[in-house]
Amino acid sequence: MLGDSVGLDGAITRLAEAEEKRWTRMVHDNILPTASRIDKAFDALENAIGGLRRAVTEVLTRTFEFVQKTSERHIFALRCIQQQIEEQQQQLDSENANDSIAGNGDGGGKSETIEKEKKN
Repeated sequence: MLGDSVGLDGAITRLAEAEEKRWTRMVHDNILPTASRIDKAFDALENAIGGLRRAVTEVLTRTFEFVQKTSERHIFALRCIQQQIEEQQQQLDSENANDSIAGNGDGGGKSETIEKEKKN
């Protein structure tokens, strides 16, 4: 019986060693290369995400700069238009004031006509 026990223990030991070798080989042949590929894939993904972040940041920066420059140009154009309107308003005000003074406030120069007729 003792011999059977030793033979059984030896068989279990050999089976365990064989199973360990099989698992070691499977890990070495399959799992480690797969893990390595997964690790490389994650590195590539991280690089792609970083590149995407940089690209999005660049697009947003350029868009903001474009909008800012466009806004500045529109503001400048509006100020020029405002200045022209103010100049035209001043010119009209000045012409109206001159007409009023020249006409002595009588509605368009009737006094001047009367003065000229008196002299003749």
